[in-house]
Amino acid sequence: KEALEKTAAECKKRNKDVEVKIVVLDLNEKDSLASKAAEALTVFGKPVDVLINNGGVSTRVEARDCSISLDEYLLQVDFLSHVALTKELLGTMGENKNARIINIGSIASKVGLPVRSAYCAAKHALLGFMDSLRIECILQNHGHIHILNVILGSTNTPIPLSSVVGVSGSTIKTFGEEDKNVASGLNAEFVAERILSVSHHKTVNECWLAKGKELLVLYIAQYIPQTGFRLLLRGMAKQY
Repeated sequence: KEALEKTAAECKKRNKDVEVKIVVLDLNEKDSLASKAAEALTVFGKPVDVLINNGGVSTRVEARDCSISLDEYLLQVDFLSHVALTKELLGTMGENKNARIINIGSIASKVGLPVRSAYCAAKHALLGFMDSLRIECILQNHGHIHILNVILGSTNTPIPLSSVVGVSGSTIKTFGEEDKNVASGLNAEFVAERILSVSHHKTVNECWLAKGKELLVLYIAQYIPQTGFRLLLRGMAKQY
Protein backbone atom coordinates (compact mmCIF):
# COMPACT_ATOMS: atom_id res chain seq x y z
CA LYS A 1 0.00 0.00 0.00
CA GLU A 2 2.90 2.34 0.72
CA ALA A 3 4.05 2.18 -2.92
CA LEU A 4 0.49 2.88 -4.11
CA GLU A 5 0.23 5.88 -1.81
CA LYS A 6 3.52 7.18 -3.20
CA THR A 7 2.14 6.84 -6.74
CA ALA A 8 -1.08 8.59 -5.69
CA ALA A 9 0.94 11.47 -4.25
CA GLU A 10 2.90 11.74 -7.50
CA CYS A 11 -0.36 11.90 -9.49
CA LYS A 12 -1.64 14.70 -7.29
CA LYS A 13 1.67 16.52 -7.57
CA ARG A 14 1.41 16.49 -11.36
CA ASN A 15 -2.25 17.51 -11.38
CA LYS A 16 -3.62 19.09 -8.21
CA ASP A 17 -7.21 18.67 -9.43
CA VAL A 18 -6.98 14.90 -9.86
CA GLU A 19 -8.74 12.66 -7.35
CA VAL A 20 -6.96 9.42 -6.50
CA LYS A 21 -8.39 6.59 -4.42
CA ILE A 22 -6.76 3.27 -3.62
CA VAL A 23 -8.32 -0.19 -3.46
CA VAL A 24 -5.80 -2.72 -2.15
CA LEU A 25 -6.08 -6.35 -3.27
CA ASP A 26 -4.03 -9.53 -3.38
CA LEU A 27 -4.14 -11.30 -6.75
CA ASN A 28 -3.47 -14.61 -5.02
CA GLU A 29 -6.63 -14.34 -2.90
CA LYS A 30 -9.06 -15.53 -5.55
CA ASP A 31 -12.10 -15.50 -3.27
CA SER A 32 -11.68 -11.76 -2.61
CA LEU A 33 -11.38 -10.56 -6.21
CA ALA A 34 -15.12 -10.27 -6.90
CA SER A 35 -15.68 -8.10 -3.82
CA LYS A 36 -12.64 -5.97 -4.68
CA ALA A 37 -13.99 -5.39 -8.20
CA ALA A 38 -17.33 -4.38 -6.68
CA GLU A 39 -15.51 -2.03 -4.31
CA ALA A 40 -13.69 -0.41 -7.24
CA LEU A 41 -17.05 0.31 -8.87
CA THR A 42 -18.26 2.16 -5.78
CA VAL A 43 -15.14 4.32 -5.38
CA PHE A 44 -16.31 6.91 -7.90
CA GLY A 45 -19.84 5.59 -8.29
CA LYS A 46 -19.51 4.74 -11.98
CA PRO A 47 -18.19 1.96 -14.26
CA VAL A 48 -14.46 1.48 -14.68
CA ASP A 49 -13.16 3.18 -17.83
CA VAL A 50 -9.80 1.42 -18.03
CA LEU A 51 -8.69 -1.91 -16.56
CA ILE A 52 -4.94 -2.49 -16.67
CA ASN A 53 -3.96 -6.09 -15.91
CA ASN A 54 -0.41 -5.42 -14.81
CA GLY A 55 0.22 -7.22 -11.53
CA GLY A 56 2.29 -10.37 -11.52
CA VAL A 57 5.41 -12.29 -10.54
CA SER A 58 8.04 -14.22 -12.46
CA THR A 59 10.04 -17.36 -11.67
CA ARG A 60 13.67 -18.39 -11.57
CA VAL A 61 13.49 -22.18 -11.38
CA GLU A 62 13.82 -25.00 -13.92
CA ALA A 63 10.57 -26.72 -14.95
CA ARG A 64 11.64 -30.10 -13.52
CA ASP A 65 12.30 -28.48 -10.13
CA CYS A 66 9.19 -26.30 -10.19
CA SER A 67 6.56 -27.74 -7.85
CA ILE A 68 2.92 -27.98 -8.90
CA SER A 69 2.09 -25.59 -6.05
CA LEU A 70 4.40 -23.01 -7.62
CA ASP A 71 2.83 -23.59 -11.06
CA GLU A 72 -0.61 -23.05 -9.51
CA TYR A 73 0.57 -19.91 -7.71
CA LEU A 74 1.94 -18.38 -10.93
CA LEU A 75 -1.19 -19.25 -12.91
CA GLN A 76 -3.39 -17.70 -10.22
CA VAL A 77 -1.43 -14.46 -9.88
CA ASP A 78 -0.43 -13.93 -13.53
CA PHE A 79 -3.47 -15.37 -15.33
CA LEU A 80 -6.58 -16.40 -13.40
CA SER A 81 -6.68 -13.24 -11.27
CA HIS A 82 -6.71 -11.06 -14.40
CA VAL A 83 -9.42 -13.23 -15.95
CA ALA A 84 -11.50 -12.94 -12.78
CA LEU A 85 -11.21 -9.15 -12.56
CA THR A 86 -11.92 -8.78 -16.28
CA LYS A 87 -15.07 -10.90 -16.02
CA GLU A 88 -16.31 -8.97 -12.98
CA LEU A 89 -15.86 -5.58 -14.67
CA LEU A 90 -16.64 -6.46 -18.28
CA GLY A 91 -20.40 -6.33 -17.81
CA THR A 92 -20.21 -2.73 -16.60
CA MET A 93 -18.26 -1.59 -19.67
CA GLY A 94 -21.01 -2.27 -22.20
CA GLU A 95 -22.29 1.31 -22.36
CA ASN A 96 -18.88 2.96 -22.11
CA LYS A 97 -17.68 3.95 -25.58
CA ASN A 98 -14.14 4.53 -24.31
CA ALA A 99 -13.75 1.31 -22.31
CA ARG A 100 -10.29 -0.22 -22.43
CA ILE A 101 -8.71 -3.41 -21.12
CA ILE A 102 -4.92 -3.26 -21.27
CA ASN A 103 -2.96 -6.44 -20.59
CA ILE A 104 0.73 -6.15 -19.82
CA GLY A 105 2.42 -9.20 -21.30
CA SER A 106 6.06 -9.83 -22.11
CA ILE A 107 8.33 -11.65 -24.51
CA ALA A 108 7.29 -14.68 -22.42
CA SER A 109 3.81 -14.27 -23.95
CA LYS A 110 5.28 -15.27 -27.32
CA VAL A 111 8.27 -17.55 -26.71
CA GLY A 112 9.46 -20.06 -24.13
CA LEU A 113 12.24 -19.00 -21.76
CA PRO A 114 14.36 -21.19 -19.43
CA VAL A 115 13.71 -21.07 -15.66
CA ARG A 116 10.43 -19.30 -16.40
CA SER A 117 8.18 -22.15 -17.56
CA ALA A 118 5.25 -21.31 -15.26
CA TYR A 119 5.59 -17.61 -16.05
CA CYS A 120 5.58 -18.30 -19.79
CA ALA A 121 2.54 -20.57 -19.41
CA ALA A 122 0.59 -17.86 -17.60
CA LYS A 123 1.56 -15.15 -20.10
CA HIS A 124 0.70 -17.36 -23.09
CA ALA A 125 -2.65 -18.18 -21.48
CA LEU A 126 -3.58 -14.54 -20.86
CA LEU A 127 -2.76 -13.60 -24.44
CA GLY A 128 -4.95 -16.40 -25.80
CA PHE A 129 -7.82 -15.58 -23.46
CA MET A 130 -7.84 -11.89 -24.36
CA ASP A 131 -7.59 -12.57 -28.10
CA SER A 132 -10.64 -14.82 -27.78
CA LEU A 133 -12.51 -12.29 -25.64
CA ARG A 134 -11.89 -9.54 -28.18
CA ILE A 135 -13.58 -11.57 -30.91
CA GLU A 136 -16.53 -12.37 -28.63
CA CYS A 137 -16.97 -8.68 -27.78
CA ILE A 138 -17.07 -7.77 -31.47
CA LEU A 139 -19.56 -10.54 -32.29
CA GLN A 140 -21.77 -9.41 -29.39
CA ASN A 141 -21.77 -5.79 -30.61
CA HIS A 142 -19.39 -4.66 -27.88
CA GLY A 143 -16.48 -4.03 -30.23
CA HIS A 144 -16.05 -0.57 -28.71
CA ILE A 145 -14.38 -2.26 -25.72
CA HIS A 146 -10.75 -1.93 -26.75
CA ILE A 147 -8.65 -4.92 -25.66
CA LEU A 148 -4.93 -4.19 -26.04
CA ASN A 149 -2.20 -6.76 -25.43
CA VAL A 150 1.23 -5.27 -24.74
CA ILE A 151 4.24 -7.47 -25.47
CA LEU A 152 6.96 -5.93 -23.36
CA GLY A 153 10.69 -6.51 -23.49
CA SER A 154 13.06 -6.15 -20.54
CA THR A 155 12.01 -3.15 -18.46
CA ASN A 156 13.91 -1.71 -15.52
CA THR A 157 11.67 -2.74 -12.61
CA PRO A 158 12.31 -4.69 -9.38
CA ILE A 159 10.57 -7.84 -10.73
CA PRO A 160 13.71 -10.06 -10.54
CA LEU A 161 13.94 -9.41 -6.79
CA SER A 162 10.44 -10.80 -6.25
CA SER A 163 10.72 -13.64 -8.76
CA VAL A 164 9.59 -16.85 -7.08
CA VAL A 165 11.72 -19.97 -6.70
CA GLY A 166 9.46 -21.92 -4.34
CA VAL A 167 6.12 -22.01 -2.55
CA SER A 168 5.38 -23.95 0.64
CA GLY A 169 1.96 -23.30 2.12
CA SER A 170 1.77 -19.56 2.71
CA THR A 171 5.56 -19.19 2.54
CA ILE A 172 6.93 -17.79 -0.73
CA LYS A 173 10.67 -18.00 -1.41
CA THR A 174 11.94 -15.30 -3.78
CA PHE A 175 14.97 -15.04 -6.04
CA GLY A 176 16.12 -11.79 -4.40
CA GLU A 177 18.82 -10.89 -6.93
CA GLU A 178 19.22 -8.29 -9.65
CA ASP A 179 19.09 -9.24 -13.35
CA LYS A 180 21.48 -7.24 -15.53
CA ASN A 181 19.25 -7.58 -18.60
CA VAL A 182 16.29 -6.18 -16.68
CA ALA A 183 18.41 -3.44 -15.11
CA SER A 184 19.53 -2.28 -18.57
CA GLY A 185 16.03 -2.56 -20.02
CA LEU A 186 13.52 0.07 -21.04
CA ASN A 187 12.71 2.94 -18.71
CA ALA A 188 9.40 2.21 -16.96
CA GLU A 189 8.07 5.76 -17.39
CA PHE A 190 8.87 5.65 -21.11
CA VAL A 191 6.97 2.36 -21.37
CA ALA A 192 3.95 3.74 -19.51
CA GLU A 193 3.77 6.77 -21.80
CA ARG A 194 3.94 4.61 -24.94
CA ILE A 195 1.26 2.23 -23.68
CA LEU A 196 -1.04 5.14 -22.83
CA SER A 197 -0.51 6.61 -26.29
CA VAL A 198 -1.16 3.34 -28.12
CA SER A 199 -4.26 2.59 -26.04
CA HIS A 200 -6.03 5.53 -27.67
CA HIS A 201 -5.78 3.82 -31.08
CA LYS A 202 -8.63 1.31 -31.06
CA THR A 203 -7.49 -0.41 -34.25
CA VAL A 204 -4.32 -1.61 -32.48
CA ASN A 205 -4.85 -4.98 -30.78
CA GLU A 206 -1.23 -5.76 -29.95
CA CYS A 207 1.76 -3.56 -29.22
CA TRP A 208 5.40 -4.65 -29.00
CA LEU A 209 7.80 -2.55 -26.91
CA ALA A 210 11.39 -3.73 -26.60
CA LYS A 211 14.97 -2.74 -27.27
CA GLY A 212 16.71 -3.67 -30.53
CA LYS A 213 17.95 -7.24 -29.99
CA GLU A 214 14.85 -8.39 -28.13
CA LEU A 215 12.57 -6.81 -30.70
CA LEU A 216 14.51 -8.48 -33.52
CA VAL A 217 14.18 -11.89 -31.83
CA LEU A 218 10.44 -11.31 -31.42
CA TYR A 219 10.00 -10.54 -35.11
CA ILE A 220 12.08 -13.51 -36.23
CA ALA A 221 10.32 -15.86 -33.78
CA GLN A 222 6.96 -14.64 -35.10
CA TYR A 223 7.70 -14.96 -38.81
CA ILE A 224 10.58 -17.49 -39.01
CA PRO A 225 9.98 -19.69 -35.92
CA GLN A 226 12.85 -22.17 -36.35
CA THR A 227 15.42 -19.42 -36.89
CA GLY A 228 13.97 -17.50 -33.96
CA PHE A 229 14.28 -20.56 -31.75
CA ARG A 230 17.94 -21.02 -32.66
CA LEU A 231 18.71 -17.35 -31.97
CA LEU A 232 16.88 -17.52 -28.66
CA LEU A 233 18.68 -20.72 -27.68
CA ARG A 234 22.06 -19.18 -28.50
CA GLY A 235 21.29 -16.07 -26.46
CA MET A 236 19.96 -18.00 -23.48
CA ALA A 237 22.98 -20.35 -23.48
CA LYS A 238 25.22 -17.36 -22.72
CA GLN A 239 23.15 -16.44 -19.65
CA TYR A 240 22.22 -19.89 -18.38
